[in-house]
Amino acid sequence: MAHSIKNQIHYSINQCWKENVQKHSYKEQNGKESSYMIFSFSEAFRLKDVGKDFSNFLKKEHPDLKQIKDISPKIIQDFLDGKTHCSKQTIANYYHSMKKIDMVLSRTYKSYETKFIDIVKPVSQNQFKFTGRGVTNQVPREDLSRILDYCKQNPSQSSYVVRLQQHLGIRVNELVHGLKIKNIHFDKNELVITNTKGGKTLTRQLTPELSHLLKEIIEKKYDTRGNRLFTIENASVNRYLSRVEEKLDILGRYSIHNLRARVAQDYYDSLRSAGFSKNEALQKTSLFLNHRTEREQMLTRSYINVD
Repeated sequence: MAHSIKNQIHYSINQCWKENVQKHSYKEQNGKESSYMIFSFSEAFRLKDVGKDFSNFLKKEHPDLKQIKDISPKIIQDFLDGKTHCSKQTIANYYHSMKKIDMVLSRTYKSYETKFIDIVKPVSQNQFKFTGRGVTNQVPREDLSRILDYCKQNPSQSSYVVRLQQHLGIRVNELVHGLKIKNIHFDKNELVITNTKGGKTLTRQLTPELSHLLKEIIEKKYDTRGNRLFTIENASVNRYLSRVEEKLDILGRYSIHNLRARVAQDYYDSLRSAGFSKNEALQKTSLFLNHRTEREQMLTRSYINVD
């Protein structure tokens, strides 16, 4: 059985990947051109991710193409031109990644001749100006559903943080730094969140779905030295979310704050449906978000729509 395009690309990347080897040392010792070589895990994983994206593009646009030798410069250009909705930096990453993939394919397969000829880097058409705050920047439920599906299919520390936000509705710093294994009480169906804004301690009830998710994260053992669920920093989560949104062609550039606003809206709506008055629901939602109860005006301006 012939290998798929994706497998051929991934194989060539592995063939040119020198693990635990310093780039400058390799060049000094071998005395030869090494532009096709890969020296870091991050570059190898990035190239494989782009290679997977490119192979999916081929399946959709060129379903009869089965061999890498049949890829043409025009096909590569068409693939890159389909990324004009992305940011300038993301387009640059795609451009340089495809150039490197072309190198490793040429190095690995004798039948493959370089295709990266007269390829032009596309210009970003994404003029979206993200304000980051406000009720209008709540993540729409349909977009949130797509983001969560992607995160579930591609587990990582950042994807787990995004999935937890659906249940917790807390600040990104609290998600990353405030969740400790010792504070997860499965016997009581209770999660205690520390290191929150204002030094308060928050408590969330564990639903079956949340319990299952937390147990899955604990099994990953991301923090091998301590008691934290995660070892990443705040900025990593929003960068990850931005990349996912671009991959899914979601036009909004939503942050964890915007996911928090969606959770707050759903929490408020559930209270109103349960029979609480508008003022009661606003007060409870403020407490849920770890706000002072007298900040209802800010709540309606930056988080939720009220009936």
